[in-house]
Amino acid sequence: MYYVWGPEHLHTVPASFRRPFSSCQLVLPPESSVHHVACPSDDECSDTPLASEVGIYICEQVAITCLMQLMFRGVPTKRLNDVEAKCMDEVIKEHLLDNTWDMKRMGDLITKIAKAELRKMEERPDEQLFECIIGHQLYNRNEEQLRTRLNR
Repeated sequence: MYYVWGPEHLHTVPASFRRPFSSCQLVLPPESSVHHVACPSDDECSDTPLASEVGIYICEQVAITCLMQLMFRGVPTKRLNDVEAKCMDEVIKEHLLDNTWDMKRMGDLITKIAKAELRKMEERPDEQLFECIIGHQLYNRNEEQLRTRLNR
């Protein structure tokens, strides 16, 4: 048995409670930068792979300015210097053009992701609620932001 501490109890949080990151101001980088991590993968099983996984991370606490991190995992040692050029010259440059975006496919993907999130909320509402409450405690400054986060 477990108890879910819902948003209706937030008013019981002591006024003296100081949010962990409330005094921190996000300092945006002045420009894009590339950082090489010295643990590349040398497992080249098929042809010449550039990376075994590409991930994107959008910072949750960034409300207005979009700050993204692209992470490439499993890059072979010999291809480390090719990642930035390949990503910037081919992938990013191509997606700056309007005709590159397939809006129907984007709509389908957004619908699929929204349905997956709704399914997660139905299957494990406790996890979803905890994510919202923890995110609120870490990054939000007022109750209006909590209502937005909870989609109310």
